[in-house]
Amino acid sequence: MQHSILFKKPGYYSAFPLISNNSDNNSKISVIFVSSPFHDHFGENFACVETIDFGRSWTTTIMPRRVDHKDMFKGDISSLSSFTVKSGWRAFTNQLSNGDLVSAGSIGWEKLDIDQKKIALNNGWVVRDHPQDPDKYIYVNTPKLFVKKSKDNGKTWEKYEWIAEGFKWVLGFERGIVLENGTMLVPMYGVKEDGLHVTFVLRSGVKLNEWSLIEIGKGDETALIEVTPNKILAMSRYTEGDKSGYLLSTISHDGGLTWSNQIETNIWGFPAHLLKLSDDRILCSYGFRKSPMGIRAVVSDDGGLNWDLSKEYILRDDAGTLSNKNEKSNLTGGRSSSDVGYPVSKQLLDGSILTVYYITLEDGITHCASTRWNL
Repeated sequence: MQHSILFKKPGYYSAFPLISNNSDNNSKISVIFVSSPFHDHFGENFACVETIDFGRSWTTTIMPRRVDHKDMFKGDISSLSSFTVKSGWRAFTNQLSNGDLVSAGSIGWEKLDIDQKKIALNNGWVVRDHPQDPDKYIYVNTPKLFVKKSKDNGKTWEKYEWIAEGFKWVLGFERGIVLENGTMLVPMYGVKEDGLHVTFVLRSGVKLNEWSLIEIGKGDETALIEVTPNKILAMSRYTEGDKSGYLLSTISHDGGLTWSNQIETNIWGFPAHLLKLSDDRILCSYGFRKSPMGIRAVVSDDGGLNWDLSKEYILRDDAGTLSNKNEKSNLTGGRSSSDVGYPVSKQLLDGSILTVYYITLEDGITHCASTRWNL
């Protein structure tokens, strides 16, 4: 295994890396991630790195900078990888064969002045103090969803927003997929008006002009993969009850319209990322937040029905340190957590796997890293 640092900056919290949608299987791969001078789980600042040698080394192409939460970066950045930094957060962006872009998901965390806090709480929204300026700002999460389209590579947008009826709040998760027939599926989760926590998908029609919410079951952050045409595997994070931490799986045989009953897997770890390998096996990567904390992966030979933990791959086992920037335990609704996980994997041309993730070692600097490894 070969470990590399994507981005590490003292005084900054760098986490939640995503391999850009425009990264193909050649040596040039772009990765975007949150990077802020505070414990940022809201997506206020982003950065971008790229490799041209299959992950052996990384070059920073965009230093951490603030996002304009209306649409794009502040400043003249219009490349697809940079655009994905904003629209790929709490959402999923698809580039069509004609070059048009379609992005769908939740509005996610919105930054508001502190005087809006009482109104937000009365509305039943999730409210968090701003980690850096808690006396000035709050972050709120609402049940707002969006779909937007661009014909000029993200410079201008046609955007439609609406409220997810029956929900107090919703959040998209950055594990969306496009089916072979062109249907988009964006995994989401939220809390209904009756207090029930559910995970669901925002599903498009084949022509991307009709969208619907389809419930999967319990849990929150969910990964998706098309195992065979129209057969979808979903793996959901579930952290309640005696079996807290074990991933839940479910199958759809009709392109995400209906789902089987959820089954508890033997995989302890969260959240998941799913990848269909060149030999049609399914790779599940996940964070492992029990000692020794780190990053792990396992393979299924039967489309996700069974996972052979006797052949579990331990990519990292040297995590477990809280970030120097972990102020969450002192803020509204916050709690301390282990600053490691959220892996995303990609198979390279030579068959090896590149997995990116975030991790905190003994120096307390939360940073993004990668591991290149072989099955």
